[in-house]
Amino acid sequence: MLRQEAGEQLSEKSSDLLVRIDTSARRMHNLVSALLELAQLDAAPLTMRSVALSTIVGEVLAEFSNDIEASGAVVDVAALPSVTGDAGLLRQLFQNLISNALKFHRPDVAPRVQVRCNENTDDNGAGGQCRVSVSDKGIGFPSARAELIFQPFRRLVGSSFEGSGIGMATAKKIVQLHGGKIWAEGQPDEGATFTVTLPPAENLSDLQLARL
Repeated sequence: MLRQEAGEQLSEKSSDLLVRIDTSARRMHNLVSALLELAQLDAAPLTMRSVALSTIVGEVLAEFSNDIEASGAVVDVAALPSVTGDAGLLRQLFQNLISNALKFHRPDVAPRVQVRCNENTDDNGAGGQCRVSVSDKGIGFPSARAELIFQPFRRLVGSSFEGSGIGMATAKKIVQLHGGKIWAEGQPDEGATFTVTLPPAENLSDLQLARL
């Protein structure tokens, strides 16, 4: 409001300071909102039902349509099954994963994102679950540091990329609430793949039923 009312009367230095204050305030607001979302995940009851992942991913891509068009991104989504889960949390999960894949692209190279699913896998102790991966051809990261990605405020890249540093910690919590696993693989300048396991639509475990 101050910038709108007195912008023309302010010196260049004062105007620059107001821009910095506004930017810092927006970052703090986003950070607090992300922290609250993470803290509230355990408290909110889950509504477990059959959820079509194709619908969830389609809604997320529609939400990011402006960013996809502006960046020239190519997003390739294979056929996806239905899983057992909370639709709102699963939407938040794929918002984080796809946003991450679109964001961390190499300079002057349009993002390329793939979403794939392998059902009933036994890899990583996830027998009988659907394994969904979100891959990109972006800046990547050293695989030896993959676990750090899921810790709050830990980022493996520079601060030039926007974000709260909470997104992957939130994604991990959502997957755990669904009785699944999440892991990351990557190579510098070659891209990254985030993989999650989720229960198939016909599988409502005792733990999940207890949270209905």
